Amino acid sequence: MLESIAYVSIGFASVSAFLSVTSLLLHYAKRAENPQLTPVYAAIEALRLSLADVVDRVEHWQKRDRARRVREQIEPEQQPPIGPVALPVAELKAQVRNAARSQGIIR
Repeated sequence: MLESIAYVSIGFASVSAFLSVTSLLLHYAKRAENPQLTPVYAAIEALRLSLADVVDRVEHWQKRDRARRVREQIEPEQQPPIGPVALPVAELKAQVRNAARSQGIIR
């Protein structure tokens, strides 16, 4: 008699454990559908987006400052010419021939 009661109690305990695990899994799977948590998730997502915007602005400012510092370090005499540099025709032809020789087009 006591053995049968023990078996029945073990059966109820195993069924309750199975149902509790199943309930936890269902709640975890449907956590986005919970009406109480929807505003919390929306607020978290808004904070993430605002932090990403702040990081983008900081990176933009850092790039701008870095470019400004580089420009300030180059003196006007050291700046490269603004237009295309005109090379004599003979030098251009020699460069083209050397490039063709290196690629194996001309021997």
